[in-house]
Amino acid sequence: MMGIIVLFGILFYGGLTWIASADSHAAGIEGLKFFGDGRVRMETASQTTAADEEQDRERFRYRLRLGLTYKASDIVEFGARLASNGDVNSPHINFGGGFDRDSIAIDKTYVKASYMGGFAWFGKNEVPFWEQNEYYWDADINPEGLAVGYTVKDLGPVSLTLQGGYFNHTEKSWETGTPEDDTTVTMYQAVVKGGIDPVDAILAYGAASFDDGNSTTSCDAAAADCTYTLTSVQVKVKSIPGIGLTLGYDMLSSDASANDSGSVISAQIDYNKFKFVLRLPDIEGNAGPGRAGLSQDDWPSYKTDFKGTEINIGYKIAGNMDVDFKWFDGEDKDSGVAVNTIKEQSLTQVNFNVKF
Repeated sequence: MMGIIVLFGILFYGGLTWIASADSHAAGIEGLKFFGDGRVRMETASQTTAADEEQDRERFRYRLRLGLTYKASDIVEFGARLASNGDVNSPHINFGGGFDRDSIAIDKTYVKASYMGGFAWFGKNEVPFWEQNEYYWDADINPEGLAVGYTVKDLGPVSLTLQGGYFNHTEKSWETGTPEDDTTVTMYQAVVKGGIDPVDAILAYGAASFDDGNSTTSCDAAAADCTYTLTSVQVKVKSIPGIGLTLGYDMLSSDASANDSGSVISAQIDYNKFKFVLRLPDIEGNAGPGRAGLSQDDWPSYKTDFKGTEINIGYKIAGNMDVDFKWFDGEDKDSGVAVNTIKEQSLTQVNFNVKF
């Protein structure tokens, strides 16, 4: 079975490389560029539900995304991307869909302006939010709205980035009877980057604030009208010859009255073509946007209110192709917040990834 996966990965990589050779000059439009990525995944998982039922699952999945950017000038850019159509926060498709043709969806479409260290975009695009893992926000979720940001680089050994956005989560459309406001998300963040050899560091503070229209639901009971904050510290040490060491710490919190904090401790070692990552998440039920179903979707399957161990080993096969092995084992914190239906879970993944 592994041989079939390897063969499929090689053919997949060759096909995408051939597509990538059709550059902007071949298209005859100056400033037009194509890009994309693909993944083939093998996954096994086992879990124990709240009813003490043991469940196992094995599946093969794939992800395919194709996009373009058109730079009309030094300032204005248009971008778009199509993706295999899984769900709101995962473009992965399961093998074995009855030989049906899989669907695709619009993953990005935006107009962006960049000028003198600043940017602004309108449309559907990735969030303007730096994070060192996806336990706070799933990178596959591209909201619809507008975003702005500005970076100041002339601050000695450091740079400062201020960024944020206003996104429409649910459009109420026509109002009848009692008017209701849209459900919106406001994000903002400050990121400081800098360092003195042999250490580089990043310090970031940001938040996602949810406004659920006229909802009277409390933050403790649901995701309505809550603000989730993320404070991150990342330190990269370059003093060990041939080895890159990166240490990180994330602190999650919300404005709920209880079970409102969490943390992720991480360590990464880069050696030649190998990458070794260890992460230790410990997140209470009301601590992160996962309460609203918007955190990382399948690694782990918990929304919030869990703790566990994640190990990731990656190997770069070529400049734009790699393979990684991921293992996670976790359990529900059982803090009294009704979030999970899973008490314990272990999950293993093997991913073949290619970009062009």
